[in-house]
Amino acid sequence: MTDPLRQLGNVYRPVQWDQHRDRRRGLLGLLLNRRVIIGAAVLALLLAVGTIVGGEELPPAETAPAPADETEALVAVRAAEARAGFGIVVRVADGTVTLIGTVATPTERVAAESVARSVVGVDFRIDNRLLIDEGEVEVEPEEEPNELAYVTDEDLVLQNAVSSVLARSPITFASASTVIDPESLATLDALAGVLGESAAAVLIAGHTDTDGSPEDNVRLSQQRAEAVVDYLTEAGIDPARLTAQGFGGSLPVADNITMEGKAANRRIEALIKPSEPG
Repeated sequence: MTDPLRQLGNVYRPVQWDQHRDRRRGLLGLLLNRRVIIGAAVLALLLAVGTIVGGEELPPAETAPAPADETEALVAVRAAEARAGFGIVVRVADGTVTLIGTVATPTERVAAESVARSVVGVDFRIDNRLLIDEGEVEVEPEEEPNELAYVTDEDLVLQNAVSSVLARSPITFASASTVIDPESLATLDALAGVLGESAAAVLIAGHTDTDGSPEDNVRLSQQRAEAVVDYLTEAGIDPARLTAQGFGGSLPVADNITMEGKAANRRIEALIKPSEPG
């Protein structure tokens, strides 16, 4: 007679084995599942791409050197604020850049200060006197006004008109040359027309990209600025009002990596000099 417990054991053992086998099959089926395999492959590819992209060494961003003195700081900050669309007065004296005028919002007030700070770095203090909306501008009286700091409303209006002319059609030159492109002659004629309506002194500032040596770039930008002064003189502007100065690639307005950035940095600017106090 067969032992009932042995029969029960013979029945139980295959069932126990089948459960282990089913678990093994379940795990194997998961590993061999097409979706799991594809998902794992995609994840591995993304991780590999992320490692490659993350490991690339991008070229360092180029930053313009801080202005060397108060004259250069005044020119650079005024130009930067005008390009940013802020019609404000800029004064530079005793190591301090003062922003005077009104802006529409507190955000614009902060933005205007950021523009100035990006130009002068930490070498100058920023005195932000910009007021919001219709507030009156507070100007502390100066016993001895600094000739670099005095800017009249007429100066500001004239600067905006000059900047508008140059923004519509920048003055360009043949490559590595001081010869003005024929397409730029109409811009120079328009510039002469605007300057002819005022007696203000004007700084014609030449700029280049950073290709080549700094010395060559300063020389080229100086010669190009002088070429513009010569044209304006022939157009009837008093040469005593005009000053040419080349800055080379020291005051970029864009990057010096892309072709578009370099083209933007190769430019001529006409900056109205502050009027004499009176």
